[in-house]
Amino acid sequence: MLSVRSPSLSLGLVIITVSLGAASSSSWLGSTSPAALRLRGGQAYPQAVIASTLPKDAALAAGAASDGKTGKDHTAFTKIQYKVAANEIYKTVEVAGSWSNFKNRIPMQKAPSGDWEVLTQLPVGYHEVKFVLNEKDWRCHPDLPFSTDKQGFQNNVIHVSDIPGRAPPSDKPQVNAAPKADTGVFTSSQDSISLAREMVKALEEENHNAKVKLAKAHSQLVNTMKQELTEALVALDKAKKHVAVFVEQGAAGLLKIKEAGNAKMTEIKAHMSKIRQILEGKESVALESINTNMAQRVKTLETEMAIYNKISPEIQELIDGAKLALTTITRDPNGFVNTAQELIPKIEAMTRKATQLAPPTADASFDHLHLNLTPVGGAE
Repeated sequence: MLSVRSPSLSLGLVIITVSLGAASSSSWLGSTSPAALRLRGGQAYPQAVIASTLPKDAALAAGAASDGKTGKDHTAFTKIQYKVAANEIYKTVEVAGSWSNFKNRIPMQKAPSGDWEVLTQLPVGYHEVKFVLNEKDWRCHPDLPFSTDKQGFQNNVIHVSDIPGRAPPSDKPQVNAAPKADTGVFTSSQDSISLAREMVKALEEENHNAKVKLAKAHSQLVNTMKQELTEALVALDKAKKHVAVFVEQGAAGLLKIKEAGNAKMTEIKAHMSKIRQILEGKESVALESINTNMAQRVKTLETEMAIYNKISPEIQELIDGAKLALTTITRDPNGFVNTAQELIPKIEAMTRKATQLAPPTADASFDHLHLNLTPVGGAE
């Protein structure tokens, strides 16, 4: 049985139902038994029948989705149902048509009843269609109107209307559609109402699912930023401890350098006091050498200490900023994301800078200096 019904709602929906059974006749498309049909199958795309075998507006249906001048929509929501017989079992059913030159297949969904159906949006007018069974078997349905080309190949033909209640042209009557008597009594189109409600429900569900996905994506972004900032705090804490060790080592190094330098100068003075007369000139040179070398070391280590002491409060400032940002997640997630995006690059740069610091130059030995302290004449 084939039924094509135009709805009485303003959505312009069309129900096309296909079921296996006795072949229906069509006064303008022709009729034949299933055994006599020459179905086109096994090709990548079925060849379209020549335009002369179609209704006048069929050749324009594929390109009639919109008005080129006004941009007006000329499509209608359409539900296509493929009702199978008891002995028919298919893994997949798809429908292709002249609206895409048979290149795009529309997958149909298996209903609880075992039939196949799909809700889609098609250009108004006549369309050639063919069903694809199990992804490879191109087949016309014997219960649908069909058009035959000169070679005897066939495509099914359907009509889609964008005006509620509008039938196909009067010279192309619907198959198995008995004329509706004008009784003066309004009769609602329950099929069309149900289809309209089904389409609205599907679109509402699609909109709801999109909102749910957006909320999930936003939650994932917040959680990701939270995890990143939490891990960044751990890295900052390690950097802080790393620099603190250097500060401690540097302070101890400064003390050792000064103590060792002063001890060495005292040693030199004690030695030079014995040979003051013969080493008077060399004493000042030796002391200056030690003092200059000590000053250089102290200056170097003080420079390093200045760097360590400068980085320490900067690290603490980033730690405080990260902790403060984590407290704003609940009341201002967008602000938190912006703050986290600003903090993370700074934290990365600061931890990299801390790990690249050289240890303090705390060598306190002066024994490597070459000083000529031997008294003239071998005096001790």
